[in-house]
Amino acid sequence: ISIHEHGGSGYWYRNLGKFQVTKTLAVGVENRRFFRTGPHVQVSVGRVAFWTSVSNDAGVIGVRFNF
Repeated sequence: ISIHEHGGSGYWYRNLGKFQVTKTLAVGVENRRFFRTGPHVQVSVGRVAFWTSVSNDAGVIGVRFNF
């Protein structure tokens, strides 16, 4: 997935490539503006997915609800 936007907060982007290892585990690489490139891990439990991406000096954690 590749998302690019130039809005009120300025230009930003997110590029994510991931591979579904098992039904509940996906791994990949993510790149965001001001965040650098690093590994991405997602664990799915039912309709909820917990994910994290890290780089050399920062990390992001998220939860995705699928309806």
